[in-house]
Amino acid sequence: MRKIFRATLLKASVFLAASIFVSEAGAAGRGFTMLPGTVKNFELPNFNEKSGWKEWELFGDSAEYIDDSRVDVKGLLLKLYEGSNVLKAEIKSDSAVLNPSTKKVESGAKIFVEGNGFYLEGRGWNWNGPAKTTRVLNDVRARFSRPDKEAKPSDKTEVESAEASISYGGNTNKFSFEKDVVVKGDDLHVECDAIRIDAEKGGSGSSPVNEIEAEGNVLMRREGIEAHAGIASIWPSKDYALLTRKPSLTDLKSKATLAGDKIEIWKGSGKIVASSSKEARALAVFQHSDPQEGRVSIVADKIDMLGGGNKDSVFNFVGNVKIITSDFAASCDKLKAVAKSGSGKPELISIEGEGNVKFTNSSGDAKSDFLKVYPSRSEVELFGNASLEDGKSGMKVRSHKVVFERASDKGRALSREGDRSSFVITTIPETASAEALDDLDLKNSKVRKQGSGKGDMGTLIKSRRIDFSRSGEKLSAVFKEDVSVKSSSANALCDELEVFAVGDENIGTSVRKITARGDVRMSNEGYFASSKIAEIYPKVGVEGRGGKRELRRYIEMYAPENSPDSRPSVTLPPVGNIGLNSADEISKDSSPTVITSDRQYLSSSGDGTDRYFFEGNVEVRGSGLNADCDKIEVVMKSISSRSKKRISQIAMSGEVKMEQGLKRAECDRADIFPDAQMVVMRGNAFVFNKEDNTRVAGPRLTYNAGTRRISMEQSDLEGAVSRPTIVLPSFGTAKDIRDKRKEKE
Repeated sequence: MRKIFRATLLKASVFLAASIFVSEAGAAGRGFTMLPGTVKNFELPNFNEKSGWKEWELFGDSAEYIDDSRVDVKGLLLKLYEGSNVLKAEIKSDSAVLNPSTKKVESGAKIFVEGNGFYLEGRGWNWNGPAKTTRVLNDVRARFSRPDKEAKPSDKTEVESAEASISYGGNTNKFSFEKDVVVKGDDLHVECDAIRIDAEKGGSGSSPVNEIEAEGNVLMRREGIEAHAGIASIWPSKDYALLTRKPSLTDLKSKATLAGDKIEIWKGSGKIVASSSKEARALAVFQHSDPQEGRVSIVADKIDMLGGGNKDSVFNFVGNVKIITSDFAASCDKLKAVAKSGSGKPELISIEGEGNVKFTNSSGDAKSDFLKVYPSRSEVELFGNASLEDGKSGMKVRSHKVVFERASDKGRALSREGDRSSFVITTIPETASAEALDDLDLKNSKVRKQGSGKGDMGTLIKSRRIDFSRSGEKLSAVFKEDVSVKSSSANALCDELEVFAVGDENIGTSVRKITARGDVRMSNEGYFASSKIAEIYPKVGVEGRGGKRELRRYIEMYAPENSPDSRPSVTLPPVGNIGLNSADEISKDSSPTVITSDRQYLSSSGDGTDRYFFEGNVEVRGSGLNADCDKIEVVMKSISSRSKKRISQIAMSGEVKMEQGLKRAECDRADIFPDAQMVVMRGNAFVFNKEDNTRVAGPRLTYNAGTRRISMEQSDLEGAVSRPTIVLPSFGTAKDIRDKRKEKE
């Protein structure tokens, strides 16, 4: 039977060649002339003119001549050969129209194309023999797979599209799919407008497909990622893909997205790289389930993403890195971000940057060597030569570490833990408050913009820690542990210092109040003070002489309620002779004047005058002077701009008791003028000389050691008149007088 079938087939082939296709060029077969007739089971081969090898061979159940350019073929089978008559593919269709002169075939029927490593079917097609191409016009479905025994079900790629074409010239088969293209693989899904697939002939490689290039509205899903691009080039054998033309990629595990000039994907290692160009910078966007964290955008010259399986996704940023969030912006040289995988909700675990770190938020501008962001705690940490400058208040901070609490607009600056030489250094400009300037009617003056004076050096504060917060234009900073303060107005040491400032659009933020707590020690030219609590108001507007408003510094010191015995004290320069002693009896004791009371105040005016106020059980000790009263006011000033301040007046009131040298005094009010060595006592004034028991009493007594005068007046504090009295020492009996005369004789 086989011999009969082959003979019949051979006869049909010879008959077809002889009766239908008559060669006009002999063996070369360059053209054919149709002869009338119909054949069945025909075979028509085509050979390469140079090599003589078979290029293709056409079979059909029947062929019917219509005219010179058309032969209708039923049951078509077209075999395509490569090289030395090696069969590479077959095309089958129920019907087709052959143009013998052009060696082209067209058909509206279904087509089935099968070759080593691929299979394709569709409806409506044409074949161009000289060009070695086949085009399918509708309902295209294709499959690429390895034909060898080692092939796995996963070694398969399927394609669906509206149209497709195959070019089988050259070293590889080239497939083009157009319109509504979908590519499906074991770990690959692509949708696009058009796609080109380069497949090795025979499909004997590690992958049935050498290269896939998708173009136009590309959507690609692959092993935990979803990408969009204008063009996606995929090399399955290399496990590598390249996305270009505005590419973007979403890490489905962490919900993070990447974009850039190009994105490269390595399937095997799980590495993804986004790169920048002049037109587009590499960008990563992270979402966080915490509303406060919200969206975090990071741009860089290059972004590497690593992750796979259940591992967290790690993003490395290199070159001109910038971080943008709803509440801060930062930049650095390189950065690492970790996003949690598989949690169901997007979650950023950490962000760590280094190199030329710059940070900006509502608290100001900061710099450091390193940066850490902790989304779960909603904190940002800068450390390593950290510095912070608040542009609104002018406050500058230098420390080992600065931490910002993003949810509450708070932060803290810290020294290096365990390093006793490490401090937080803060500078605060001394600026008058807006209210004070309004009081002075200086809204349009230079003072409003420049502060209270050209000599202001600002305040320098050293501490181990600062806690700061901002609410609108209000700024609060608390300095803790080993606090020291240096400024043009005062130097101080304390355990804790709190600074409160308020912003003003014209002059910036001004310091309104400073509170020092715990073993407070303050010093300035001419005085030293100690207290448990001190409140300082740097610049306040008060009414001065002649009803004119002026700026003054105001300090209040007092004991805490839980420790009333810890009374504040002020040490002033020696008071010298207050006038109770004669000029030649001035005490050689020039020790400082120490004043202790329940509550103390200090007011400094612009003319250099300091006024100290003491209230409650006041005690004065120094320069041989002991005094007690209810209230004291001390005025200190300097004679010239080059001289130190010294006490110019002391006003004591309320059950005044004084003792200096051999004199003891009591009165309702005493005014002491140290420069004049004079004291004026009023209101039930009384002086007792312990040397000779002399007593002087009256409404008003004035002792002046410089002029060696004692004045007694009869008007008291209330204006009432009463006569002064003097009690002199006793002269003794007549016998005593006679005995003294005899001794002289």
